[in-house]
Amino acid sequence: MQQLKLNNQKIINAIKFVFMGKMSQTILLFFFTPIIVRMLGVEGYGEYGFAMSVIGLIMVIANFGQADAIRRYLPIVDRENIIEQYRFYSTITKISLSLILGTLTIGVLLIYIFNDLYNQNNILTYILIIVVISILYNNLQALLFGLHMQKLSEPLNVLNFFIQYSIGIILVYIGLGVEGVLAGYILGIIIVSLIQLFILYRLKGNTFFNALTKKTKKVEKNNNAYTNELLSFGGWMVIGVIIAQLLYQADVIMVRTMLSSYDVGLYKAALSASQILWIVPQVVQSAVVPAFSELWALNQIQRISRISSDLMKYVTLGLILLGGGLFVLAEPFIFLYFGEEFINAKIPLQILIIGTIGFGISRITVPLFQVSNKLKMNIYGGVIAVILNIGLNMVLIPSWGITGAALGTAISYFSLLITKYFFIKKIGITLSIQFIKFITLTTTYILLLFFISTFFVNVVVKILVTALLGFFFFIFIIFILKIVNIDDIKRLKLR
Repeated sequence: MQQLKLNNQKIINAIKFVFMGKMSQTILLFFFTPIIVRMLGVEGYGEYGFAMSVIGLIMVIANFGQADAIRRYLPIVDRENIIEQYRFYSTITKISLSLILGTLTIGVLLIYIFNDLYNQNNILTYILIIVVISILYNNLQALLFGLHMQKLSEPLNVLNFFIQYSIGIILVYIGLGVEGVLAGYILGIIIVSLIQLFILYRLKGNTFFNALTKKTKKVEKNNNAYTNELLSFGGWMVIGVIIAQLLYQADVIMVRTMLSSYDVGLYKAALSASQILWIVPQVVQSAVVPAFSELWALNQIQRISRISSDLMKYVTLGLILLGGGLFVLAEPFIFLYFGEEFINAKIPLQILIIGTIGFGISRITVPLFQVSNKLKMNIYGGVIAVILNIGLNMVLIPSWGITGAALGTAISYFSLLITKYFFIKKIGITLSIQFIKFITLTTTYILLLFFISTFFVNVVVKILVTALLGFFFFIFIIFILKIVNIDDIKRLKLR
């Protein structure tokens, strides 16, 4: 019972700190993005978006899923057993160094070989540096996370974000353009990685530096167990994340290939706005893995099912609340946030919101596939979505431009909710979803928002008043439909 209470507290604390971190990053992003967009212009922002898409795809292979593997296995490593601690930390250190060296070597060779095929060689160099140092940064952050130190890891993420954008804006201002934003990205990672290393160095007990300095010959001779586990888990994560990154980035790359940087700028604006909705799902997806790993090791499958059902319900409510508001207020939001020149991103944004809500709900299942080591099922759902994404975009982009890209991507996003809902049942997890009530809530809420928004002309007033009144109507509706009641809130605290 004490162990279960401890896991409850770990889950609550993890979600709290990760949520606060994500919200802080979102606020910073909300503040910095329009500044960068206006300074770079549509084409410059398109080039920056393209560079970040390339970085995202390369990072999938370069880190080989080790950050996720650390978050999965570190919580169940015996803290009192110095031998087990050494095995784990020495293994992840060797793997990380090998990945950094391998990525650096291959990257330098590729830049040298393809030197004349890309007219912005400096951008390629920045991309390589970012990928190499991100391997270190992500794994250090995962170590803090796996040690249930989200109260430190998440503020450091926010600090990294702030340094990246603030320095990037300064460098753009003095004339460095896209390279300036990427240089700020590099400086932020380096500074925060040094802080992460210092924190790990100062930790007491059998953790990282202490465990590594207490090695024995006996341990060194039998150090393959965690290598196999980490690389096996990481390998499946690479496949899964490649599929996820194709969903995130393939449409951007296809728009850039088939259309122009101007279209990429518009489409990237719509994407970045729609992905604001992923704040809560991302928080839950990353926060619960360490605690769920411990619960799975204790064979508390029913408890995981109950907690997951509650989390899915509240995440769905959050997505409907934010998504419905952004859907109705898409035009004034784009006008105020990005500027009048991005107004043609309205329809793509509204289409993407629908798919983003489905994708966001499906994210709650990802930790369940991870802790049960059933990553293949997660991959099957992703493969279906990727095939839909690429196939539909190939057909729709030439005819409908960025609106076609948004439609193809939204359909592929929403397919994940359907496939993963059925796959999750096969690992013994039962999720309760009130489909009819959620559809009724969504329809009623959006119609009310449209009605309220018609009374205002001023952009700022329309957004503020519609969002505020919409929030109170939303709370009223969920209690009327009995999606949430007082007993649910009390029970959530006890679980």
